[in-house]
Amino acid sequence: FLHHDFEMSEADCITTGVDLLLEQGLQLPNTLLRLNQSPVVGGENNDFTAAIDCSMAEDTGRIQVIVSHLSSSKQAFELANTLLNQLQAAVETQDFNSPSP
Repeated sequence: FLHHDFEMSEADCITTGVDLLLEQGLQLPNTLLRLNQSPVVGGENNDFTAAIDCSMAEDTGRIQVIVSHLSSSKQAFELANTLLNQLQAAVETQDFNSPSP
């Protein structure tokens, strides 16, 4: 898994996470999972299973991305890194902390 600190609310993390997983071709059997009351967005396809843990987004800014691949840890790491980079790009292009008009 990989993690990074972002300035993003839990709700924005979930919404952005869903969008990013869908962009990567991952199906979302359940858009939001609650694991021990922690919000986790998960997706999967024939090769990858991925989860974006938004539980610490509001308290510490930390968002964790966990990815597994059927047979390649390198490809899992690459997808996790891609998802983190896309989250960073989303934060940089949108102001999640400003109220909507």
